[in-house]
Amino acid sequence: MAEHRAIRGWGEVLGEAVSKYTGNVYFNRGVLYVQLTSAVLRAELLMNKEGGLIKKIKRSCRASNYKGYCDQIKICVLCITAFH
Repeated sequence: MAEHRAIRGWGEVLGEAVSKYTGNVYFNRGVLYVQLTSAVLRAELLMNKEGGLIKKIKRSCRASNYKGYCDQIKICVLCITAFH
């Protein structure tokens, strides 16, 4: 499915450097939710979200047979930090 392809695309598009700061990646109602452990990385990704990030994820997803669905994907980047 396109959702699984987009989830895999997150790691493929952003590589290992970002993957090691990535927690859960999941879909809910057409939104790709990504949990990060770095607030700095989250800020950088949000600045690039509308530009290249969403386009790259959608391009990765379009490799599947669900092209129309891939164009509707939205991304929500969350930051999970532990406070002691």
